[in-house]
Amino acid sequence: MQSERANSGDENPAVAHSDVFDVRKSVRRSQRLSALRNSALVLPLIALLLFAFIVPILLFMYRSVDNGLLHRSFPQTNAALENWVAPAEVPEGAHAALVADLKAIPGSSELAVVARNLNNFEEGFRSLLMKTANRIPYDTPPSWKDALIDIDKRWLTPDYWAVLKYQTGPLTTAFVLAAGDLKQDSDGQIIRQPPEQRLYIPLLLRTFEISFTVAVICLLLGYPTAYVIGAGLMFVFILALGYYITPALVGGPRDQMISYMITYHVNEVVNWGMASALGLMLLVTTIILLVIFSRLVKLKHFMR
Repeated sequence: MQSERANSGDENPAVAHSDVFDVRKSVRRSQRLSALRNSALVLPLIALLLFAFIVPILLFMYRSVDNGLLHRSFPQTNAALENWVAPAEVPEGAHAALVADLKAIPGSSELAVVARNLNNFEEGFRSLLMKTANRIPYDTPPSWKDALIDIDKRWLTPDYWAVLKYQTGPLTTAFVLAAGDLKQDSDGQIIRQPPEQRLYIPLLLRTFEISFTVAVICLLLGYPTAYVIGAGLMFVFILALGYYITPALVGGPRDQMISYMITYHVNEVVNWGMASALGLMLLVTTIILLVIFSRLVKLKHFMR
C-alpha cells in the first residue's frame, strides 16, 4: 500500500504539469480562433476601404507622374535625344525620329490628345505638332531638319525639343514641380517659375488661411457649449480645405482655393496630371498639419 501511494505521489507532478500544458494550449487555440473570427468580421470593411478609398486615391496620385501616353507616342524621338543637351544643335536623327513617331500615331483623334498633352508642358506645342503632322511630305527629303523648319520656324527653338527629351519618358516630374511653382528648363535644371506665373503656392497658403479662419469662427461660435474642442477644430479645418463652392461663386480672384484649381484641371482643361499633382500637394501638407496637431495635443496632455 505504501509503495503504491509513493508511486502515485511520484506521478502526480508530471500529470499536473501535463494538465497545465494542455490548458495553456487550449487557451492559445481559443485565442487564435477568436482572433480569426474577429478578423473575418472586419475583413469586409477592410476590403471596402481598400478598393473604394485607398486604391482610387493611390491611382489618382499616380497620375501626377504617369506619362505613358507620350512615352508610347515618341519612343524613337526620346531615344534620339538621349545625348542631346541644349543649347547644342538638335541632331538630324532626332528630326527623322520625330517624323517617324508622328507617322506611327494612329488617327487624328489620338494625335490631338498627344498634342494637347504636350501643350501642358509648353504653350503652343499643340498647334505646332498638329501643323507639322498635317504637312509632313510623303517623299523623303534630303534633310528632315530642313523640312521641319520649313513647316514651322519654331522647330529652331530648343524649348520644344527639351519637352520631347525630358517629358516623353514613362514617368514625369513636371506636374509635381509645377504644383510647387517650379519647372525644368531646356538644360534639365529645376528652376522657379517666373514671378508672374507663381500661382499654386500662394493659392495653397490662401487655402489654409481661409480654412483656418473658418475653423476659428466656428470655434468662437460653438465655444460655450463645445466639449471636444481640438478634434472639432481640426475636423472643420479639413472640411473647409476642400470646400471651394462659396469662394468660387461670391469671391474674387484672391478668394479662390486650391481645390477649385483641382476641379478646373479635371473638368475644363482635362489635365489629370496637374490635378493629381495639386491633390497630392494638398494631401501631403494636410497630413503634415495633422501630425503636428497630434503632437501638440499629446504634449499638452503630457504637461498636465
